[in-house]
Amino acid sequence: MRECSIFVDETGETGKNASQSEYFGVSLVFHEQDDAVLPLFDAYQQTLANKHLPNIPLHAEPLLNGNGEYRTLRLSERQRLLQSFLLMVRKLPVSYVTFMYEKTDFRNRNDNSFDSSKLRSRLTRDITSHLQSHLTYFQRFDKIKRYYDNGQKLVLCALDDAIC
Repeated sequence: MRECSIFVDETGETGKNASQSEYFGVSLVFHEQDDAVLPLFDAYQQTLANKHLPNIPLHAEPLLNGNGEYRTLRLSERQRLLQSFLLMVRKLPVSYVTFMYEKTDFRNRNDNSFDSSKLRSRLTRDITSHLQSHLTYFQRFDKIKRYYDNGQKLVLCALDDAIC
């Protein structure tokens, strides 16, 4: 049985915290389950050990700014972490698409407030269009699994609307 996994993540805020970020983005990462990734992750972990770097989950903003789990690391260590991660990612057998939106495009004309329903509609349309334009590819699989942490309801609803 051929399986494809779709991993979904977003960046940016919606709802009451919408003004905290100028942009909103959603990435879909596609992985065919027949293509092994564990050896690449094992090699990445060995690289970190060889460089005496911590094996911690990569989160771009804290890594770049030295916050959170990265606050005790020197800039040179954070740079080496990022470099190691990027080298591993380049080898992964995945494809992806990212939808990026400038949130000022989704303001209400009346009161200039952020309209999440407009963004949801646009995201739904863009995901639907991408899936339809690659329909032949997706039809090769017996099963397609979606992985999303349900971080934002807007994204969850757009995914459900686009897929259904």
